[in-house]
Amino acid sequence: MKIIDHSVSYDVVVVGGGPGGITAAIAAARSGAKTLLIEEDLVLGGALTDYYVAMLCGRPTQGILLEILQECIQKYRLQRGINWFMPASWIKAIANITEKEPNLTIMTGAKLVDVETCGDKIKSVIVLCESVMRRISGKVFVEATGTGLFAELAGCEIMYGRDARSDFNEKYAPEKRDEQVQHVTWMYISHKLPGFKPFDMSKLENAKLGILPQEDIWFHIDPQRAINANDGVYLHWGCRVECKDTRDSVAIGQAQQEALKLMERDHALLRENGYIVSLAPKIGLREIRRVKGLHVLSGEEIIDNLFPDDTIAVGKYVLDVWGENGVSSDKPKLGYGIPYRSLVPLKISNLLLSGRVISGSHIAMSSYRVMPIVGNIGQAAGLAAGLCALNNTSPDNIDVGTLQKMLVGPGQNQILTP
Repeated sequence: MKIIDHSVSYDVVVVGGGPGGITAAIAAARSGAKTLLIEEDLVLGGALTDYYVAMLCGRPTQGILLEILQECIQKYRLQRGINWFMPASWIKAIANITEKEPNLTIMTGAKLVDVETCGDKIKSVIVLCESVMRRISGKVFVEATGTGLFAELAGCEIMYGRDARSDFNEKYAPEKRDEQVQHVTWMYISHKLPGFKPFDMSKLENAKLGILPQEDIWFHIDPQRAINANDGVYLHWGCRVECKDTRDSVAIGQAQQEALKLMERDHALLRENGYIVSLAPKIGLREIRRVKGLHVLSGEEIIDNLFPDDTIAVGKYVLDVWGENGVSSDKPKLGYGIPYRSLVPLKISNLLLSGRVISGSHIAMSSYRVMPIVGNIGQAAGLAAGLCALNNTSPDNIDVGTLQKMLVGPGQNQILTP
């Protein structure tokens, strides 16, 4: 298939339009860099819209992601509460915020198929737009796919599965390295039809995974209060299953088939009681590839609430490894710092990492993978990419102090302290 060169070369090219890519692209554009955001789906949003993870779990929500959240609160909230929003509301809020950025171009429906490199630099990415292959060039690139595929195609060192205890001295890690990753979840939203009574959803087989009305009430914790809320619309963590390899489309398809069977009884019970079930377009993959960088953030650093000198994002969330027993610590709720070094991959000199693919261990990733923290990381990666492009420098030579000052300043509004 013939490759057509895209007519415009960009300062920054961000690949991936989830929270980590959206915040990266806006931050880069606000730095003055001509920025392109590439997303394989036809709408932006990632987990917010594809997986129906329609609430921002974890903290802190700040900076650019907070702007998007506030847009949802002001314009698209349902009658009760602001605990979560319909996926369409996130799509509209994201569009409202991104359209204000004159330096930002958005390309959707563009699937990454290859990366062209020269030495240790990425020259361009090749994307498939329907039946047309396009070559897109840039100065600095941001890996925000959530899958790590971009970095792998570029030649970065990839980590997958559970690390051995000796790799990063983590007490919760297994003795030997293996390829087990976190369980996948298929989310859905249920809507109550008129004329039906509120249903006690704690009777559903998968209720303990999580069911939320618009108000902040978990059905499995306080069923009667949740019933009394009578919101009429509910967010469900539908079921969880093991996926043998989240890099493999066949394995993902098998996990989907298993998930549908596990939810069959619950969906039938909801229909019998007057509820419509809207299944997310995609099953939610919590963990795929991780990319090795200048520093691998460990679970122990998170548990110890460390804030390194090169902190460029803050996380506040527990270790939350779905599918493993005995991995637990509330200490990360106190907060920890994401080091800039974990955003700089080995081997490729004009690439920055964003979101859950950054350089961290399997245990550490279980905490920083949630969207508020992913958004904070993405904003830092995008601003760093913009500074690199405008100053003709590489990510490993950036002045981190300057980056930190800009992150807390106008247009970025991050907080980098506990």
